Amino acid sequence: MIHLQIHGLLGWIPLKKQINSTKWSIILENIAINRNNMRFSHTHLTQVNNNVKIVNSMDSSSTLVNYQRNIEEIRCMETNSLTKAMMQSSKSGYNKKKVWEKYISRSLELRDKFSIKNMAIVMMSAAKSQVKERNFYEQMSERIATKGENYIRTYKIDPKRFFTECYRTEFTAFNIYTVLSACLIASHKDERLFKILYKVSEIKLVYFNLYLDKKLEALSDENSSYIVRESGRDDKFTFDDVAGILHVYAASNVIIPPMVLKYSELFRKMYRISNDSEERRAVEMGEVTPKAFAITINSLVKLGDRSEELYKIGTEYLLKTLEELSLKDMIMIFSSIVKLGGSKKNKEELETLLSLSGRIIERSSGIKIDTESLINLSSTFITISKWKELGLEVVDRLKSRFTRVFTEASCNLVAEEEIENKMLIQLINNSALLGATAASMALIANDNLKKVGLTESISDVSQYVTSLGLIYANTSSKGLKELINEQVVMAVRQYGKRINYILYPDTMELAKTRARPSSLYNILKMEAKGLLDVKADEINEDWKILTKEIEEITPEIIGMLASILSGIGKLKSCREFMKFTSLVKDYIVKYIKYNLEENEDKKLQIETISAIINGLSRYRMKDEELMKYFSRKIKSEVDSKLKMGNYEDISHVSMFSIINSYAKLGFPKNDFSFRSGNRRREREKRVDEHKQMFKSISKVLSVCNYDKINLQMVVNSMYSLGMVGYDKFGRMTVIRLLNKFIKTYTNKKLDNKKDELVERKEGTYISECVKELDGESEDDIRGVKELYSQAKIATMMLKLAVKSNCFKSRVFEKYLRRMEKIVLNSKNNSNNDNNDNNNNNNKNNNNSNNNNNNNNNNKRVCKWSELTESSKKNENTSLANKMSGK
Repeated sequence: MIHLQIHGLLGWIPLKKQINSTKWSIILENIAINRNNMRFSHTHLTQVNNNVKIVNSMDSSSTLVNYQRNIEEIRCMETNSLTKAMMQSSKSGYNKKKVWEKYISRSLELRDKFSIKNMAIVMMSAAKSQVKERNFYEQMSERIATKGENYIRTYKIDPKRFFTECYRTEFTAFNIYTVLSACLIASHKDERLFKILYKVSEIKLVYFNLYLDKKLEALSDENSSYIVRESGRDDKFTFDDVAGILHVYAASNVIIPPMVLKYSELFRKMYRISNDSEERRAVEMGEVTPKAFAITINSLVKLGDRSEELYKIGTEYLLKTLEELSLKDMIMIFSSIVKLGGSKKNKEELETLLSLSGRIIERSSGIKIDTESLINLSSTFITISKWKELGLEVVDRLKSRFTRVFTEASCNLVAEEEIENKMLIQLINNSALLGATAASMALIANDNLKKVGLTESISDVSQYVTSLGLIYANTSSKGLKELINEQVVMAVRQYGKRINYILYPDTMELAKTRARPSSLYNILKMEAKGLLDVKADEINEDWKILTKEIEEITPEIIGMLASILSGIGKLKSCREFMKFTSLVKDYIVKYIKYNLEENEDKKLQIETISAIINGLSRYRMKDEELMKYFSRKIKSEVDSKLKMGNYEDISHVSMFSIINSYAKLGFPKNDFSFRSGNRRREREKRVDEHKQMFKSISKVLSVCNYDKINLQMVVNSMYSLGMVGYDKFGRMTVIRLLNKFIKTYTNKKLDNKKDELVERKEGTYISECVKELDGESEDDIRGVKELYSQAKIATMMLKLAVKSNCFKSRVFEKYLRRMEKIVLNSKNNSNNDNNDNNNNNNKNNNNSNNNNNNNNNNKRVCKWSELTESSKKNENTSLANKMSGK
């Protein structure tokens, strides 16, 4: 007994009589269990594993436990007995369904008799035991909200009298924290309850701030001295209370601006007091724990706090305790600091953040990192890599160092743990942004990804396909491309089934029968193989659950489908992609049919429309009514922004994409046609929505910044205008496009790049030179050929437009001559020179055969200077031949 009392273990022993009747080994075993698991009423910041059952060997056989879990006794329990029974069952992991059903039904009967503390414990017990009864949480929340409103009204009548009465202690900081945590664990979001609880906590904050000020200043003001005299434990906030309350609001995405400001001020004040030992003793405040600090600063940043003082506190704390912090807390604080310091970026702050980044990379190297922390850390370094103030060299070096850590940690996670698909998709997205190919391969090979399109939400599927499309575009590995293509085809096929169920539910033919497999994934496989021939009246209930998210067609859902179309556009075309695009088109048509009048807050964005039209144009899917609808929406959006002067908000990339996509689909119709050499202009009598939309886009492009537009965009737009007619754009816009084209276009780009490669490789082996040229310039050759072809067609169509008097000005004739000179004549001249050089080389082949035979054993080539001299001689020879008439 003395030994236990010295080490502080006596307080954990439940009853004194158990010491006399139980062996010491059992007592010590129970002490270890209790010490490793924090008490229920202490904090909720620890993660609870609901799958692990903690059963106390001494309590399990007691009559008290049998009484608490007796269904007949539960019906007669009163408030305190029921609260204690539910709390003990939740702590021990007792999850018998019938018992918890009786707990819930009895709780609803007693909800009007419960105190706030009782309801907080009851809700938390049910949430930790994974009770999914929505009605229970709704009725409990309604009762707490009613009590909160009465609490606020009573305070407003007489604040001073309210504080001196015991009624003020009904809502304590910990009770508020417990109710909010229960709602978060149970995924029950009640914004009305959250706002009322904030107003209640605001009253508590007023008294607590006054208590801190008066206690520290030692003032004897009679008007507020009652606060110091009457304050007790229930009137105070701890760091865990502040961290827990903020965490719930941040995780539930309930943002109340006044709340962020007041809790931020409270946290800074409490942190300052905790660093001063005298002040801490005066107000009886404990020290801040690393977990509470990390959760508080992370939650404040998520809620929108960007104060300078919070950044300084976070940096100071991290620099002081970096080596002592756990990896998870360190990463949470570091990510918050980066978000806070991202808007400042002066030299000293950048150096501090770079120093912290290097230390964190060293600390993270070679150790196990959990999934959530790895996602948080990788997202933080992706943010840092976008800072232009650091310089390209520093960013590349830092990114390279972290990529090695990320790859190692990702491979270890895949090998040792089973990662949830949602987190796995986020890791794949971060690996794509970091360019970590090895990590991408390890993550993509996970077997759980086979069900992404069937079981995950549309936002996750959209992010998954977009990430794989980015990896596909940036890798040269054929094996990885094949793997990505298989995964995307599988995901698109599965999600297409879900869209098909919404559009045509009678075609699924998946009924609830005895022969139905237990796994929905196996159902899909059997249905694809034609093994499910059983027909029934009732459609499988599982499909209704899977398609509940997209049952109501909204602009947000359509935007995510547009992202999927954009992602699959980077891969090779196949039949599954075509089917999916067709389903998306039908899905959008259904949305338009039932949503003719859109709300201003919920309407399709231009970027979304651009991605959809691009996907339709890829497979040449024409729908006249749908395209007219899009034309009206684009024109309305562009005209409204031009009228308000917000044309800079319009994405010029989307505008160019829309032009190209419409041209591929043949919209608007070209008004000019030439037959038998006679010019004839055809006009449509009815209003052309597509042409009006093109005119609006022309106004935007006439005032946009052309420094941000590359040559490919200009050539594509000119090529598209050539197909639909240059008259669809205004003259000023066409002139600006022509100026940009003439300024940047050159057909010698490929030749210059080849010359640079040969100069770097002069004096090396012939085979190595050929391999280097073939490997480096194959894609460039293909891209330049396509660019030249489009420029040539655009020039020819411009010539036709000028001849047909579409542009009645000599300015366009001058531009046409310059276009012909740099696009058509330059290519012809280069071809003639090449033909002359080939003829001269053929004549000299016979003379050089003997020399070549003598030098067969020589594996080295002549240097670049010798090659240039020989080429000059050939040019002089060809020029002499031309002058002599040969």
